[in-house]
Amino acid sequence: MNNRIKNGILYLGVFVVSSIGFSYFQNQGGKPTSVYANLAESADLSVFNISADAFFRKFVSGDGMVKYSEILKDKKPLDRLVEDLSKPYQLKTSNEKLSLYINAYNIITINQIIQNWPIKKVTDKSGFFKRYLTVVNGEKLTLDEIENKKLRILKDARIHAAVVCGAVSCPPLRAEAYAPDKMDQQLTENTKQWINDTSKNTERDGKLYLSKIFDWYGQDFKVKPYNNVQGFVKHFVRKDTKLGKIFDVNANPSIKYLRYDWSLNQAK
Repeated sequence: MNNRIKNGILYLGVFVVSSIGFSYFQNQGGKPTSVYANLAESADLSVFNISADAFFRKFVSGDGMVKYSEILKDKKPLDRLVEDLSKPYQLKTSNEKLSLYINAYNIITINQIIQNWPIKKVTDKSGFFKRYLTVVNGEKLTLDEIENKKLRILKDARIHAAVVCGAVSCPPLRAEAYAPDKMDQQLTENTKQWINDTSKNTERDGKLYLSKIFDWYGQDFKVKPYNNVQGFVKHFVRKDTKLGKIFDVNANPSIKYLRYDWSLNQAK
């Protein structure tokens, strides 16, 4: 093939790609978005949640602990979930964002524990929350970034009952995936379970003794309809318990925080 023909083919290819790119540029209202960014199809969040749901149902015990020994026998389901998290998802609603990033946080926590096995506490591994990176929805994120930049900005304080950092003092891990169409119900159920667990929240001598989570993220509970930590606890506590009855005497009891047990949330 002579040089004139080769050059002609090259110029034609450049013209076609340029034309497609210009047409896409125009269709995007003049925004300089890459034509290649739109070629990959978005993954189906509902399909991911089916796999995540099966994983949590199999490997989370009835008391919200994790069957790490069982996961170690066959890591393929976990590996597939981590791989699927990296795909692009179109998240149009707050519930879709909550679903993906809550499930992502819990799956990645389990995965990092498995990757660092044997492990007694997640705090034994430097940078567990701030340095380890996983691709989620096409973006490299640490656990801290998922919690602070993806979840807390959605202004739903109940997320603190849903994200589980791998410790005994964490809220119980739900034995199913969080789904957009069940989000309100799931978050409320998990929050009630967490608040009414006397090993994590209780009262003594007219004072609230609460999870350290309320100390670390106190600002998140200063939203309506709760207004403060006490209001959040009152909203979800069972009224017939010792913790619930304290509000009959004092609408705004003082708070002390329990020591956080970082021991691994491993199923017996």
